[in-house]
Amino acid sequence: MRVSRIKKTSKRLAAFTAGVALVAAGVFGGFAIPANADEPTPDPAATSVATPAVSPSPDPTPTSDAPAPADTQQAAPAPAETTPATDPAPAETTTPSDPGQPTVNAKVTSDTLPAPPTTKVTICHRTDSVKNPYEQITVDASAVDGVGKSDHYGEHQGPLASTTVVAQQLKDAHTKWGDIIPPLAGVHNGLNWTSDGQAIYNADCVVPTPPTCVKNPSYTYTFSSATGSGVITVTGGKTGEQLCKPLYVRAVAYSYDTPVIIVAGQPSWPQTQVGHNDTLVNQIGAFTYSPPQLETCRQYDVHASFSGWEALAVPQHLLGSHNPYEPAFLHETLPGSGPNPTWSYTTAEGCNPPPVHTQVTPQYSSSTLTCNVETYTVEGANVLTLTGQEGVVWTITKGSDSETLTAGAGFNGEPPYGVGTYTITGADASSDDLIDVTSVTAELTFVSADSLECGQPPVTMYPENVTFHDSCGVTDDSTNVPGSSDGPATVVNDQPNAGDVTTLSSYSSEQGGYNVKDVVTAAGVHTSEVTFVQIGAATINDPRPSDTYKIVVIDGHRYAQWTYTFDSTPCPLTIIATPPAPVVNPATCTADGSLPALKDGEGYTAAYNRPFDGPGAFTAVYTAVNGATFKDGTTVSYDLTVAAKQVSGCPTNPPTTPPTHPVTPAGNGGVNTGENGSQPGASSASVSNLTPSGWGVGGIVVFIMALIAALIVVVTRKRNHGNGEASVE
Repeated sequence: MRVSRIKKTSKRLAAFTAGVALVAAGVFGGFAIPANADEPTPDPAATSVATPAVSPSPDPTPTSDAPAPADTQQAAPAPAETTPATDPAPAETTTPSDPGQPTVNAKVTSDTLPAPPTTKVTICHRTDSVKNPYEQITVDASAVDGVGKSDHYGEHQGPLASTTVVAQQLKDAHTKWGDIIPPLAGVHNGLNWTSDGQAIYNADCVVPTPPTCVKNPSYTYTFSSATGSGVITVTGGKTGEQLCKPLYVRAVAYSYDTPVIIVAGQPSWPQTQVGHNDTLVNQIGAFTYSPPQLETCRQYDVHASFSGWEALAVPQHLLGSHNPYEPAFLHETLPGSGPNPTWSYTTAEGCNPPPVHTQVTPQYSSSTLTCNVETYTVEGANVLTLTGQEGVVWTITKGSDSETLTAGAGFNGEPPYGVGTYTITGADASSDDLIDVTSVTAELTFVSADSLECGQPPVTMYPENVTFHDSCGVTDDSTNVPGSSDGPATVVNDQPNAGDVTTLSSYSSEQGGYNVKDVVTAAGVHTSEVTFVQIGAATINDPRPSDTYKIVVIDGHRYAQWTYTFDSTPCPLTIIATPPAPVVNPATCTADGSLPALKDGEGYTAAYNRPFDGPGAFTAVYTAVNGATFKDGTTVSYDLTVAAKQVSGCPTNPPTTPPTHPVTPAGNGGVNTGENGSQPGASSASVSNLTPSGWGVGGIVVFIMALIAALIVVVTRKRNHGNGEASVE
């Protein structure tokens, strides 16, 4: 049998190999498989065509990228050849960078410039006269293009004589000034074409004459003792001519305070200024001056200076003769030009008004860094301000550091010794009995920005949108409930297939917020319940345009709310093939029957209605899923019966005689299809095919031997009994 099996296997392998070869020859012999199925094989005929060399052809039309001509004249057409070898490149024209500067006098030649247009140009031609430095003339454009001899632009270079004074200075320095020439289009940007040059050009080439002033006038004045007034007369020029150096005159009136010393014919001190009047003497002519008028107990002083009003600062109080020192008097500034002195006074007799005391309180202020409670930022600056007041002296002290200011001086700026606590003192430093200063002491503290803890502003949060997935079927709808801002979102599955779902959520910030906990019930209608645990106060901003939520207030707190309605959407149906009924494993004489294993298929699941527990009735159920269906519905079921092991038809005792005819094995219809593949009636028929069903050759041999042994025992016993011998067992 083994040999026949090998032969049979060899025959089958040879037949399979021959078949494969035949199929390969038939399939692959008719066509060739391309190397890449997505790319067609190129046609050899097409690839064999030679590509002729393309020679460049001249293109007379200039491209859009070609540079524009450097000047305004029409450019000559390009030659037909693409690479000219003999034509010279056009000369590059230099254009001045700043046409407004007088020094922009670009060098030009006839070789580098196109011929100027034959037009007339008006210029300011230089002369040799200081009073009239320029004359207006009109010439051809070729006379100002910088080409050739005697050309105005090329030969009349030089600085601008902006005024007659400048012209005189240039002439004294033996320097010729230049013409004033307007720009010539495409040639140059002009000569001396500055704002001053254009002003002269527009004034028909007339140079302005600067105004003159009287340098050394003569002065005379009068002075009245009764009124302290007078007249200052200036000569040395025409009336109305300006003085090169004006005279500043200030007439002051003082009233007597409590006399200290009363001497006949002498003024009394201290005195208080009532006021003053100012007169500016700035031209040839007569000028009147006069102080505020007082009837008695007064003094008039007239001061003058050529240095401005700042030199005529007069004191508010006079404590004695030149105490404090006063500015120069009129007679001191114009000595010999009029009466001396230029002050007058009344006697002190009868002039004893009560003293006028001035009470002065030192003024101070300070500012320091603070926290802005709305923006959580540091604002302000450390500034100390001590107001300068007459008779007040300030002292600034911090620890061992101290500074005393000059009497009457103030301070404004950062504290001189940095942040910390200062002691500020304002004391009386006045030598005037009419000023009374109240002593002031203050303690001021300045802080640093690092010492301030302004905190962090609350963060405005935009809650993350909840996403809703409305899928077909029963259990595929879902929604995403975000957690707190620093935690993961919670995915909620198995939402109701149809119905309203409302979800609340909020974010936490550095100042606190709300954590979101999601609970999903599994029985009945599925809903989502959100529980909030307060951990602080957070700010949730109103919805942004792209968000789909609204702000609701619960127990005084703000939450983001989403509302969505799930629809009962049926899934699209896909018809799949109906699976065949499973085949029950049959029972035998020695074992019960059993159920075959069920496997899920594409588009369906398979299961029995109950677990297998021995012989009985069962149902195999195939259920279509994921939008699939069978031809007759979404389920297919088969009723199956599992039998118990066989009781009848099974051999209980061996037969008494061997069979006399061959028995055909059940199931092959009496045809022997042994493993050697022999046909019925062949000499190689198996012995087992001639025995009763269920018997083998060994069984028959044992049966025959046992039968022979039994016959021998019977004959022996009979023989012994006949001879009167005892039987041996």
